[in-house]
Amino acid sequence: MNKKVSIVVPIYNVEKYLDKCINSVVNQTYKNIEILLIDDGSTDNSGKIAEKWTKKDDRITVYHKANGGLSDARNYGIKKANGNYICFIDSDDWVENNYIERLLLKICENDCDISICNPIYDFEDSISKVKQKKNSKNNYIMNSEEAILQLNNFRYFDMSAWCKLYKIELFNNIKFPKGKYCEDFYIMYKLFDKANKIIYFNEYLYHYIQRKGSITNSKNLRYDFIYAAYQQMIFVERKYPKLKNVVRSAYASSILTIYNKSIENKILLKPDIKEKFITEVKNNYKYVKENSQIPLIKKFQIFLFSKNRTIYKIFFKLYKLVFKI
Repeated sequence: MNKKVSIVVPIYNVEKYLDKCINSVVNQTYKNIEILLIDDGSTDNSGKIAEKWTKKDDRITVYHKANGGLSDARNYGIKKANGNYICFIDSDDWVENNYIERLLLKICENDCDISICNPIYDFEDSISKVKQKKNSKNNYIMNSEEAILQLNNFRYFDMSAWCKLYKIELFNNIKFPKGKYCEDFYIMYKLFDKANKIIYFNEYLYHYIQRKGSITNSKNLRYDFIYAAYQQMIFVERKYPKLKNVVRSAYASSILTIYNKSIENKILLKPDIKEKFITEVKNNYKYVKENSQIPLIKKFQIFLFSKNRTIYKIFFKLYKLVFKI
């Protein structure tokens, strides 16, 4: 196992977190790595911190570029990568010291193109939360169709670019979409489609930091998640017709996710957008009903939304209050 791994770390105004992130990368037990720090136009000391690390480890290269967003920084890193495999680590996160070793070992032992592990959710108050997987499997090897199915179930893994190691050739002609939120959702099913075999293993190796200023926790209402789900739906049901119920359920669920966010943040949706949401969920509910993979609570939510938004809104607030989600 002597393959070179490129580790791409996009950086933008994360001076508080950057040292911990880079320290976790340089201390990997697997040594044949190159570390590409992509400074995406930071206005704080992040760029200077990155440069200091080049004096400590000659495997590190820093690239400074104009701000283009997370997708643009990742795409830049892909262009500069020289490894056989590639992974992405967000600069406010950190990884266990055997992160690369375990991901690469699973790929090599099982002749796979992508390997996937689990995240640990770390909150800024220093309390870690492990997001447990129901019926978790170890060494779960999938073909493209099965992997796309599980990708949309969120039972074992999700759409995130991190927690995964990829054969670098998979990114030929595939780029992260510039200027989009949920950028991973736009390409993950395409990468899975190109892969011959994907392996998931039940080890918690990536620390995903939950912070107030992150994109994930932003209160801005963006519809990119829905657009990504729609594009996936069109692509997948043409190539994998057996997954039609799954991806149409994912599309309906994505609409519900954005609608829920509007309730949480007290954002009034435009009447035409709200009407389109209702129509699309109603049109796809029959696929949700026929989808044996979707949890019953999600089926009930989509059913209730399609019937009565006022009652749904009350239900959602109570559900959130009781389960503290």
